[in-house]
Amino acid sequence: MNEVIKDIEKLKAVQENLSSVWGMDYTKKIIQDMIEEKEIIVKTFEKNHADDRSQWMSDVTKILKLGEK
Repeated sequence: MNEVIKDIEKLKAVQENLSSVWGMDYTKKIIQDMIEEKEIIVKTFEKNHADDRSQWMSDVTKILKLGEK
């Protein structure tokens, strides 16, 4: 996941450099699309892992309650 985040940072740097170049609209669009796709990957990863943590906490709580009985 760290590699994807680093890729986003690199793409944003390239995007910033291209913003001062006249033309190259197609290239600018491709880079923007790549950034958006990688951000979706990061958000999906974070969401899935948040769900996993919630499930894990729920399971731990159930186990602890069973142990109290």
